[in-house]
Amino acid sequence: MDGITAMEGNGPRSGKPKQLGVLLISADPIALDAIACRIIALNPEVVPTPNRERKPDLEPTTLRT
Repeated sequence: MDGITAMEGNGPRSGKPKQLGVLLISADPIALDAIACRIIALNPEVVPTPNRERKPDLEPTTLRT
């Protein structure tokens, strides 16, 4: 996941670019989404993750920050 330049505010047109400076890589897409949410101070539970909807028993394997 590319987080070099992120968007702050209501994107994609009215947000402001923000230098975040991160690249996130994981074999676990649920964990990747959860970590990305935590980086931007967003509760991962409020983000609909397509893989979680298709596989309700899929949970993050390891969350390391």
